[in-house]
Amino acid sequence: MPRINVLMYHQVGKFKNITTHKATYCDVGRFRSQLSLMKMYGFKSISLDDLYLYLSGKKELPEKSVVLTFDDGYENFYEYAFPALQEYGYSAIVYLVVGKIGDKADWLEKDGHFPAKLMNAHQIRELKKYGIEFGSHGYDHLRLTQQEYYVAKNDIEKSKKVLEDLLGEEVKHFCYPYGDHNIEIMKITQEAGYLTGVTCERSSITLDIDPLAIPRKAVSFGDSIIGFVWKLFFKNKPKRKLLSLDE
Repeated sequence: MPRINVLMYHQVGKFKNITTHKATYCDVGRFRSQLSLMKMYGFKSISLDDLYLYLSGKKELPEKSVVLTFDDGYENFYEYAFPALQEYGYSAIVYLVVGKIGDKADWLEKDGHFPAKLMNAHQIRELKKYGIEFGSHGYDHLRLTQQEYYVAKNDIEKSKKVLEDLLGEEVKHFCYPYGDHNIEIMKITQEAGYLTGVTCERSSITLDIDPLAIPRKAVSFGDSIIGFVWKLFFKNKPKRKLLSLDE
């Protein structure tokens, strides 16, 4: 069975004095080391489409496969992460907060963090030309399970339509803001036309995972290269039962 990891990143760049929410920051030097290490171990970069087909029993994957995901759509992805990905030959998917494109991540202010700038439409279209994929991270970055049904439904559906208009192509992949999801939210996501939904649950990928509740391993600011290897090869079991629409 292939060893498949879906890795979760947020911001990549040069940061100082990061003491909280470390899982949402990654130093660009360490990021480059992580890409180099995966290259050395023979990990192949795959897309969410590839992973969906694998989970559906319709495609085989390389023995060592990795999906690189980036939440929120920060401008520092364009500045720091993308050049590194190009250098090492890896692809990625960026989940955009559709209603905040070209604005700032104002939700970070609530936790005392700088509201980092988000990519604009021009930068997004440019990256698309180079093979970077984009998915929806909702329209307003809401904790979806805490919303009324129709608020959550509108946020999920509206983000898809607006992003498809911007990209000129179908948007098939969704990322639950804050990893916040339940069976109802998964059903809304499926009914909206998404093929996959990624969470913040930690696990490697096995064939029994629901495509609408794909777990990811968060790469943290404090991860040494040894810590990264440990996550890549050994942190494979979820802390709790993963959700599935089949149950």
